[in-house]
Amino acid sequence: MTNDPENLSLQNPRKQKWPSRTNGAVAVMLMVVGFVCSPSGYSLLSGRIQAIDAFLFPASGWGLGLVLIAAGSLLFAFRRRIHPSNLLLFTVTCAICFAAMEFVLADFGVHSSFRFKWRTPKLVSWWDFNPVTGSRYIAREWGNPNWPINPDGFPGTARFTAETCAGADIRILMLGDSFTWGVQATSYANSYAALLEKRLQAGRNAVVWNTAIPGIGQKQELLSLKTYAPLLRPQIVILGFFMNDFDDNMYPLSMYYIFEDSPVFVMRYEDKGNGRIRTLTPTEAYWRAHPLSERLSASRVFLRFFGVARNVQQWMAPLIRRDAFRERNAVVKTGDSELICSLRGRKETADLLTQIRDCVEGQQARLIGLIIPHIDDLATPSTAYRAAVSLFDSLGIEYIELRDCLKRSDYVSRPSVYWNDSGHKKAAGVLIEKVEEVLSETAQDSSPA
Repeated sequence: MTNDPENLSLQNPRKQKWPSRTNGAVAVMLMVVGFVCSPSGYSLLSGRIQAIDAFLFPASGWGLGLVLIAAGSLLFAFRRRIHPSNLLLFTVTCAICFAAMEFVLADFGVHSSFRFKWRTPKLVSWWDFNPVTGSRYIAREWGNPNWPINPDGFPGTARFTAETCAGADIRILMLGDSFTWGVQATSYANSYAALLEKRLQAGRNAVVWNTAIPGIGQKQELLSLKTYAPLLRPQIVILGFFMNDFDDNMYPLSMYYIFEDSPVFVMRYEDKGNGRIRTLTPTEAYWRAHPLSERLSASRVFLRFFGVARNVQQWMAPLIRRDAFRERNAVVKTGDSELICSLRGRKETADLLTQIRDCVEGQQARLIGLIIPHIDDLATPSTAYRAAVSLFDSLGIEYIELRDCLKRSDYVSRPSVYWNDSGHKKAAGVLIEKVEEVLSETAQDSSPA
């Protein structure tokens, strides 16, 4: 056998020489890019230079992808000079460094989304998720002084009994979800329900029962109506309707868990299609809502790279096959009325609203719907918003629209979809005018001729 350098390196890879300067420069560049894409590098750069923050995350994703491609290319180029034991050592070292950086960042308080958890956190003690009676708060466990919870589990201080509303001249029952509960108002006193109650109580004996609970749909609202309307005997029932009610009405009562590590509502049901719903255990629901990719910084960057690559692929597809793209677009065009009728949850929502309407009429009260727009509905109404308006019209339910009076500044900044104090104040003002109008009409109808 000849003693040429390549054969010697194959027989004993440890005798190989360091690659050329070009390969060394490439290796240094890959290490720099890899550091920027790593959790420590990304966290160090993020927020330091405001001008590049918007481009840092996508750039890190592309950088991480290029590092992997370049590393694979180098591995292929030097496949005859790299011993399998060295490759195994390299892989193990990368895995250890990856895990170590994540734990070090967690100790210093740097988290991409949630803290790394080995075990499922406990459920909060102030939230009751009963599949029969629905979700509500537990007053004795609730500790927010700005948001009083009555013994029945609803916002406010007065208990919902026949004695507390005895002798009231004005009686109003409110149904709704998180908007009507007052989420993102600075306090319950600044929510539109509390502002309505305060205005009606000025010089009059008025009672407003707010049965709103975040994360519910018309199923629980119907249950609350049947439970508390006979006690209150309301003149007016106000129903706050938001676009996610269509989807909420597809599931059973008490849709969410709430865990101690985060106030985020975690879905406790899985839609398996064809009307089949499976209940998830708290552990299963938590880890589905908080996957590993959300908790590890580098994993999110890596997935971001694939997301950008997928978007580029989708953008290039019509350029490559224009004819097929045009044909496909021609097939999927659908009229507005068909889109509205085919909206997920529309049939279930229509059935529930019909029952609510009939129940209110049976109480000899007047039902008023408050259709709450998403921030994106202010400029152009979405299909869901138009479906809501169409549904209220077809069922003959009186409703109020707020699109003309609200502005984008009346909403909390994204990703939240809720109103700030300004939005609640405007909604309360429009609602007060309508309620006063209805009360005036009711007084005229009841007065002797």
